[in-house]
Formats: sequence, C-alpha cells, structure tokens
Amino acid sequence: MEQNLNLTLLKTVTDPEDVRVIEWEDFEHDLARLSSLSSALNEANEKKKNLQHKLESLIQVNGESLGRLNELYEMRQKLESKKLMMENMSIHSRLAKEDAGKQEEQLSGAVQSLLVAGGTLSVTSRNLQESSRLLSEENGYVHLRNLQKMLRIRQQYMTSQISMLYPVKLVVGPAQEQELEAYPLGGPAAVVLKWSLSHSVSHLPDAPHNLFFFIDASA
Repeated sequence: MEQNLNLTLLKTVTDPEDVRVIEWEDFEHDLARLSSLSSALNEANEKKKNLQHKLESLIQVNGESLGRLNELYEMRQKLESKKLMMENMSIHSRLAKEDAGKQEEQLSGAVQSLLVAGGTLSVTSRNLQESSRLLSEENGYVHLRNLQKMLRIRQQYMTSQISMLYPVKLVVGPAQEQELEAYPLGGPAAVVLKWSLSHSVSHLPDAPHNLFFFIDASA
C-alpha cells in the first residue's frame, strides 16, 4: 500500500500537467474569490430552500383554494337544484290553491243548492203536515169530497171541449170500473178517449188513435 501511495505522490509531483505554480498574492486573491463564491453558493442554496418552501406553501394554498372552489361549486349546484325544486313546489302549490278555490266554489254552490233543497223540503213537509192535519179534522173528508167533485166537473168539461173538436166516445175498461167502484164519490179514474172509427177523420191532421188522460191520484 505504501508503494502505491509513493507512486501516486510521485506521479503527482512529477506530472507537469497537474503542477501549477502561482504567486502568493494570486493565491490569496483566488482564495478570497473561492470564499466569496462559496458564500454566494450557500446564499443561493438558502434562497433556493426558501423559495422551495414558499412554493410548497403556495401549492398547498392553491390546492386548498381549489378544493374550496370545488366545494363552492357543488354547493352552488345544490342550491340551484333546491331553487328549481322550490320553484316547482311553488307552481304546484299555486295550482293546488287554484284547484282548492274551484272546489270551494263548487262546494259552496252545492251547499247553496242543498240549503235551497232543504228549504223546499221543509216547506213541502209543512204543507204535508197541514194537509194531514186538515184530513184528520172533522171537515177534512168534506174538503176532500169537494176537491173530488171539482176535479170531476173539470174532467167532464175538458171531455166536452175535446168532443166538440173531435168525434170521440168514452170507453171505460174493467180496471176503471173497479176503480170507480172503489171510489163511489167519483174519485180518480183513468178516462180513455178513443177515436170513433165510424167517423171520417181524413180532413184532420195526423194524430194518434188513442189519447189517454190521467188524473194524479194525489191531486
């Protein structure tokens, strides 16, 4: 090992390319220059580290800002969706309110109709009670007979008026005879006015062969 070291030293000393002779003043100048360059290099490295640290901080801040921007964008999208949903709900609410108003008007009309019908029913009920009271009294039967007599007279009058215009004859069937027997006072009975086939009706307008006149039994 010592032999190798000697050879290296010998080579170093004897190699003219590696040997440089400088003056002491130049050496001091070069040494000061190297020291200045070393200080500048250290300062540059320190600035590089500071810049790298600041750059990393800026990258982190930018990343956080980008994340917040993404969150704000998502929140904005959600707000837009909620706004659209609220608008749709408002439209549906307005339509439902209009429908409710229409239904309320219809219900009001129905209630009014029911009130009118109730009033009519009340009046009818009072009339029925009054009629029942009149019939239950002693003179109620007499009043009923008078009404039947008036109806019979009116029926005969109408029959005579029709017979003056058209030749007719009265036909009373078995069912009507039973009804007449059931009503000895000449009560309600169906009177059938049948055209007489023995008379010519060619000069008359087309008319039905049978005319039926019914009198309501409740009259």
